[in-house]
Amino acid sequence: MSQTTAYLETYIVPVCRFNQSSGAAVIQDFFGTAFFVGGDGVFLTARHVLDDASHAVEEKGGFLGLCVRAPGAGGNVACPIRSMEAAPPPYDISVGTVESPLPSNLTLGDVPAGVWQEVVSYGYPSTAQNRSNREFWMYGRGFRGYVHRVVETGQLPGSPHPNAFETSFSMPQGLSGGPLFMPGSKTAVAIGVCVGVNRGETTEYMFEEVQTHGKTLTEKSVRIEEYGLAHDLRPLLSWRPKILEGRSLAEVAV
Repeated sequence: MSQTTAYLETYIVPVCRFNQSSGAAVIQDFFGTAFFVGGDGVFLTARHVLDDASHAVEEKGGFLGLCVRAPGAGGNVACPIRSMEAAPPPYDISVGTVESPLPSNLTLGDVPAGVWQEVVSYGYPSTAQNRSNREFWMYGRGFRGYVHRVVETGQLPGSPHPNAFETSFSMPQGLSGGPLFMPGSKTAVAIGVCVGVNRGETTEYMFEEVQTHGKTLTEKSVRIEEYGLAHDLRPLLSWRPKILEGRSLAEVAV
């Protein structure tokens, strides 16, 4: 593992259900990605990640936490989630806290972000997991691309959504909750939270033939496109969750 990857894993981390076994926390299930902002244990993720994880803890027991590679530590540690709160609908974003103060190289800011803006993400796709009877490893993957489209409220079919970014790279299962951010040499500005994909199908070729016995033979070629979707964090900078004791997201990310 490179030093850069090891450093990323101190503030962009997996969301897991743990069981306590012989004094150690053992990962039982993985749900998505979260990322710390500021330096006092505040993190952001997708709301559906924490909802799914909380339901699993209610049904199966154990505790909900973040798997963190603590700075200077030899391995990963389980940080139990102390509190969490969902952003106002229709945001698929939640904020949470852990007990330990953990530094982050990510900040938040109301910076311009439009089409062709270079953006990156990091997280823990389900396809990068290694599960055995005794071990459960999650490997991070980096994603790089640009903003394909700035999606305004109501421009996507289906359920309500806030302003969002459509990215040139897809967002696989497990990356939900990860940061969409602008890379920087010292600090990077997170502008969104990864929540899923925008998927489209285009029929490029179709042929139908009615056979002598009355059945119709259909042949077609379909092109499938998938783009990542991240909810825009910038309108939430002034949001003051109760769990942050009066502070806004912008204030805790300093």
